Amino acid sequence: MNELRPVPKEWAKLNFKDVLRHLLAQSTNEYRARIYGEAMGILSSFEMAGYLTLEETEAMRSELYATHVNVMDKCIKAGETIDPVDYRQAVAKAARGV
Repeated sequence: MNELRPVPKEWAKLNFKDVLRHLLAQSTNEYRARIYGEAMGILSSFEMAGYLTLEETEAMRSELYATHVNVMDKCIKAGETIDPVDYRQAVAKAARGV
């Protein structure tokens, strides 16, 4: 029988980076929101499991927020409608970093 082994931390971080790369490639709200939610879910899972240090978690969250704002700007330029409240909240989170 196969025994479960934890995923090496570096693989997990690469998975997160891959999701961020997919997020950056989006220019529509449908996929932007879906992939942003996936990235938040991955990060929350890492955090709840105690898989990352506080510094790693904050750095990854900051990177996610900044990426999300960049993608929202890209969607706006592509003619997508973004809720102004959501946009302001995303910008504020990116500015805070955490």
